[in-house]
Amino acid sequence: MVAGILKSNGSRTIYEDTNPKKLGALLYEISQGMAVLPDFQRDFVWEPGMIRGLLVSIASRYPAGSLLRVRNTKEHFAWRTFEGAPLPNGSPTFLVLDGQQRLTSLYQAFYGVGDYRFYLRLSVLQNGGDIEDAVFYEKAESRAEKRYRDKSVQAADLVLPLKVLQGQHANVTAWIMDTAKTLAGQDMGKFVEVQTMLQSLAEQWLKPIEDYEFPVVTLSDETEADAICTIFETLNRTGVKLTVFELLTARFYPTKLNLREEWDSARSAHPLFEEYSVDPYQVLQAVTIRATDDDPEKAITCKKGPMLKLRRSDIDQHWGAVITGLAKGLELLRDDCGVVNGNWLPYSPMLVPLMAVLAKHPLDHAPDSGARRAKLTRWFWCASLAGRYESAANTRSEEDYDQLSKWLKGGAEPTVVSGFAFDTTGLTEVTPRQRARYRALMCLALRSDPAGQKDRARDFNSGAIIDAALVRQEDIDDHHIFPRSYLEKHPQAGTQAVDSILNRTLIDAVTNRHKISDRAPSDYLGDVRDELVKIGANVEGLLRSHMIRGDAQAAIWRDDFEGFLKERASAFELAVYEVSGKKPASLGLAVA
Repeated sequence: MVAGILKSNGSRTIYEDTNPKKLGALLYEISQGMAVLPDFQRDFVWEPGMIRGLLVSIASRYPAGSLLRVRNTKEHFAWRTFEGAPLPNGSPTFLVLDGQQRLTSLYQAFYGVGDYRFYLRLSVLQNGGDIEDAVFYEKAESRAEKRYRDKSVQAADLVLPLKVLQGQHANVTAWIMDTAKTLAGQDMGKFVEVQTMLQSLAEQWLKPIEDYEFPVVTLSDETEADAICTIFETLNRTGVKLTVFELLTARFYPTKLNLREEWDSARSAHPLFEEYSVDPYQVLQAVTIRATDDDPEKAITCKKGPMLKLRRSDIDQHWGAVITGLAKGLELLRDDCGVVNGNWLPYSPMLVPLMAVLAKHPLDHAPDSGARRAKLTRWFWCASLAGRYESAANTRSEEDYDQLSKWLKGGAEPTVVSGFAFDTTGLTEVTPRQRARYRALMCLALRSDPAGQKDRARDFNSGAIIDAALVRQEDIDDHHIFPRSYLEKHPQAGTQAVDSILNRTLIDAVTNRHKISDRAPSDYLGDVRDELVKIGANVEGLLRSHMIRGDAQAAIWRDDFEGFLKERASAFELAVYEVSGKKPASLGLAVA
């Protein structure tokens, strides 16, 4: 395949070497920083089960594919070490272009780094068992992994940590001697017997691993950067899935633009990007929207094809504004819409039109900035509650960017706003299974009420306003208000709606485990009230901050589940009206 890619090099020699290399030597190069990865390579993603499968193949002498690397003399690309490997003292010798997942897996298994530790249960092989049953793994720092650090346990169970190998037979010999001595004690006859048995198993199963060879194609330092980029794009099309971000990082690197560094810098400057798990692909989508919007000969788009045709000048012109727009957009969702972190964002593709619009129409200190902010907030609620991004997310992003841009300049409302409709009679059926709509309604309950009816939702334990930091600190998650176990013991009308959004809100772990359990709401809220009084807060304000007020509070104190559902449904209906701008009558509401 590589030969076909590089035919355009004519008579020039692009192959430095096409010989097989021993696994031990390849891993040694990684351990010494001689072999590294281009910085735009995707991260290591293999699950431990996949690594185990590769180890079984290696031990069984099955083919495990070829490797591709290029001599790094000219340093065409920025590089990074394999995950878990140390930094080199000088410049790396090779960049590995194809084989990252396999080599990282083997390096971590045989050098004892990464999230898992791998072992060979020699007792299985001693009894004639299959190698597939003998290879296993344990999570690093788990109780089992710590147990197997003890050499006496390794000896008793005949378990060999694969990190012993590291491509060096001497390491295995030393382990065999220590294990035989541990098992035999002062019995020399038994020592020889155990040593012989272990050496036999090592010859049969460990020597093949040490002698295993990968076919390795090494490209010479005459290979141009553009050719290497083409290799990556071809590998992407033929099964090694690289992201658009990685491909563009490779494409732009020869122009002295490192997209990975730009993204790392943006994340460092804006911690919210990490909090909301923003994908850099979405940033490139927004850049593509802005670039195509600026070109009168192109249709506004954020699709992959046009994105791969972005020019360096497009990045230079739009990247910074889009990054700023993303930061402002996340602040708007956090401050105005109750989206406390990425787990509660109804649809992540909504970020694409939002950041693109804010790149074009910043939320600055202009007189109409507040009105534009209100319009964007209204669009968020209408699109989220209407389920607009359930399908065709790219098309929705393109349409919403175009319509929002016009609306912010005084044009017509976007169709998702003007045509908004929401059947509030189905609220009892909205459960965590309807992820996006459930999240949107939860955010509706968590937000602050512009009319001053309630604050941002507060923590049941501390009374503090719930934000991302508090969610992590107090292990806050969504839980039942009327506990399921309580309703099972005290059946009431409406019990089938126990998992409905009407019966759920964000509650900290301490309150959920130690105060709520299977108790009646009036019972556990009594304890919550007593604790809040100590810090100068009150339970009525706490409940109101979770959109539980008036008659809903009265119902909860008398443990009336059906009455509670009815009153909280009314609160949600009114809130939907407030954020959508629709008249109550159009939603079937009867609001006093």
